[in-house]
Amino acid sequence: MIFKDFYVNVPFMKVENNLEKEGGVQVYELGYHIVSTVAEENLPKELENIKAIILKDGGSLIAEGEPKLINLAYEMSKTVSDIKKKFNTAYFGWIKFETKAEVVPGIKKAIDANNNILRYLLIKTVRENTMVSPKTFEREAKPIRKATKEEAKDATPATIEEIDKTIDELVLE
Repeated sequence: MIFKDFYVNVPFMKVENNLEKEGGVQVYELGYHIVSTVAEENLPKELENIKAIILKDGGSLIAEGEPKLINLAYEMSKTVSDIKKKFNTAYFGWIKFETKAEVVPGIKKAIDANNNILRYLLIKTVRENTMVSPKTFEREAKPIRKATKEEAKDATPATIEEIDKTIDELVLE
């Protein structure tokens, strides 16, 4: 097959980010779950700990979403001090920030060491707001017309033959 040979012989091409090559900054987003055993009044302290990790080596914050308690799609577990704990709820939040690429492994290591973070995801992203707001669907409201008494008297129930004939006409269209 021609196409198969063509794709096999094409070398994989990697597109490099110019900022990383020059040692510049890159934008990242950190999504995280904080364990639900943290008291709600201690959430700001946990959030400040996460921000401190990011800001420690010259990172700067762009935007953030406050942690909110959510039900997890499935049960997650975390082992702390040889004790395995299971969680069905967690506080979900996110932070968008920029920093140098060489700092990211240190950020990952510090977040891994935090026992109050159940799970996290750190990705490269863009500075622009990529959140899509849900579209609202508005339909023009048409008033419901009720049959008058005269129309109701004139109306006769349709027979089965008439209904079948109407269905056949609609199917043929």
